[in-house]
Amino acid sequence: KQTMKREDIFQYLKEQGHDHVEKADDSYIRVMTSNVLFSHAQNSVDFELDYKERTDILSAMYLYFQPDFIGLQEVTDDMQKAFVERFSDVYAFVDTPTGEKLKRGEWVTYRNYTPLVYNKNLYDVVDSRFHVFHEQSCWSYHWAMYQSKTDPARRVIHMNLHYFYEVNEKQLPGIIDVHNELVHLR
Repeated sequence: KQTMKREDIFQYLKEQGHDHVEKADDSYIRVMTSNVLFSHAQNSVDFELDYKERTDILSAMYLYFQPDFIGLQEVTDDMQKAFVERFSDVYAFVDTPTGEKLKRGEWVTYRNYTPLVYNKNLYDVVDSRFHVFHEQSCWSYHWAMYQSKTDPARRVIHMNLHYFYEVNEKQLPGIIDVHNELVHLR
């Protein structure tokens, strides 16, 4: 089992040729996305990192590349708390009401497994919406509208998706929901 510590991520990125990250100008927006695998996914195929170690590595990577917005998938409460501890000087989670939490089997419904993260030093949240495709809240979308702190006339919309993993008729209602929401936002 090979593990990478938080301090190693910077060295690794430099070795991969990412020793200097710079925005071209203020018109560019940097966006990252990560499926972080839920907190207790140590037994997932070819993936045996404890969630605390994963949040260390991912937080270091986000802080290194400094995206404006990050879309996450499969984030649990424990992972979100760990991320907040590691990058809250720069980033914040979009606070979006997700409704009442209900336990159904192994899943908790109306739980935001697709949270949005933004650089709180650059943007403020103007509006947001979270939507669950099925009873299981793992399959959802989440969008937020942000206002630039340096140019209040500039607004940006960021949407994050997490679809059902099999391509079949179960995805169609979600695709229709996303299309309708994008039309509404446009």
